[in-house]
Amino acid sequence: MMEAAEPMALATHTCRLCQAPLEHLVVDLGTSPLCESYVAPADYDGPEPFWSLRAYACERCFLVQV
Repeated sequence: MMEAAEPMALATHTCRLCQAPLEHLVVDLGTSPLCESYVAPADYDGPEPFWSLRAYACERCFLVQV
């Protein structure tokens, strides 16, 4: 049986590994809709939510994260 997913963090400004501040932007890929989120036919004319897709590198542990 699958459990409910944890809510996603909308904005994380610290490293997930070492909790250092994330200040080094590696690449900004703009905005993108969620993957595999299908729009119902009734919602074709409505807006689709887009999220920013930016990869940051931690200067302390070198982890690159979105």
